[in-house]
Amino acid sequence: MFGRDRDVAALTSHTAEDFATFYAKKVDTIRAATADRPTPPPAADAAHCSWSTFRQLSAAEVRGLIMPSPMKSYTLDSVPTFLLKEFVDVLLPYVTNMVNPSLSQGRLPDSETRPCYVAAEATGI
Repeated sequence: MFGRDRDVAALTSHTAEDFATFYAKKVDTIRAATADRPTPPPAADAAHCSWSTFRQLSAAEVRGLIMPSPMKSYTLDSVPTFLLKEFVDVLLPYVTNMVNPSLSQGRLPDSETRPCYVAAEATGI
C-alpha cells in the first residue's frame, strides 16, 4: 500500500534528466502563472531569541529520528520521505546542518517557509 512494497532497485525508464526537466518545467509554469501577481510582502524578521542551553544533535541522533518516522509525504516536502530514507546517509550531513540551527533559533530557514494553498470545494454553507 502507498508504494511500500515497490521495488526501488528495479530499472525504470526515468532518468535524472527527466526528473530535472520535470521540475524545471514545473517551476517555469508556476512562474508564468504568477508573473502578473504583486510582489509578496517581505519575510518576517528572524526570531530575536534562542535556546542558550540547546545541545546540538549529532548526525546519528537525526538519523534515529528520520528512520522510524512514517512513510508519509506532503506536497510541500522538499524531499519525499521514501527518498530521504533511501538516501539518508548521503543527505544526513545536510539535514543535520538544517535541523540544528532551526531548533536553536526557533525558526525554519526562509527557503523552507512556503505558504500552502488548498482549494476547497464550495459546500453551499
